Formats: sequence, C-alpha cells, structure tokens
Amino acid sequence: MARLWERLAYTKAKDIYLKLKEFEDILKNFLFKKDLTKDDLDEILTLLDKLITTYQSEDPIKYSYGGLVALEFIGYTYQLFYKFKEPNLFKVLNFISQDIKIDFTKDYIFLKKLELEKKLQKDNFYLLEEEKAYMDKIKEKVKNYFNFLKSKLPT
Repeated sequence: MARLWERLAYTKAKDIYLKLKEFEDILKNFLFKKDLTKDDLDEILTLLDKLITTYQSEDPIKYSYGGLVALEFIGYTYQLFYKFKEPNLFKVLNFISQDIKIDFTKDYIFLKKLELEKKLQKDNFYLLEEEKAYMDKIKEKVKNYFNFLKSKLPT
C-alpha cells in the first residue's frame, strides 16, 4: 500500500529538480511504470474513505466526498491513468473538464473560497444549507468520475 500512496503523493511533486533531467526521468518512471488498475483504484478509494471518515467532522470542506481531498484524489488518479505529471491541481481539473466533460474547476474554486472564508472567520464559520447542497452535487460528480475511471481500467 505504501508504494501506491507514494505514487499519489509524487504526482503533485513540484519541479524543483528541473535542471536534473535524470531526477525527472526517475520520478516519471516511478509514477508511470505500472498502469493503474481497478485494484489500485479500489485501494486509492479505501485511502480516501479513511481520510474522510477520520477528519470529516473537523473539516467537511476539505474531508468529504464533495470536498477538496476528493478533488485531489481525482487529480492523482487522472494523472496516473493518463501518465502525465502536473503538480497544479486546477490545471489537472481543467484537463478533465476538457477530456471527459466532467467540470470540477468551478467546484474547486467554490471549495477554495469556502476554505478561505473558514480560515478568516475561524470559530464563527458554518456551512449554509445551499453550500451543503452544492457540496452534495460535487459528491455526485466525484462518484460519477470514479465510476467512469473504473470502467476504463483493467483488473
């Protein structure tokens, strides 16, 4: 499991070592040597579920199926499936909206605004009903994305 978790984490590794082509080659080989499978996706979704179960009550904007971590996992899996590395999540979500016509870019902006509002208001912050409803719509899109991806993967 650690190897798969490492692959997810390294998809967002910044290009600090751009001058070292060898490092970039090693990183890409590590990330993309093995094709993403349905078993991998099941393991990834188990990791996502554990994160959400553990932290959702503390921060539902980040840790929910309609939250930021779910969008990060979408970005990870998309990169592993299509074998490219882009540390900017917004760019990856934009690729997804163009490629498979599930647009998460507006959802990401909505969630980042909520996250900022929560940081600014601290103890006075709460989610409005319409914000919860919007996050439920994001949750459905996340579910659709993972079902779509699963249909494309080998066992």
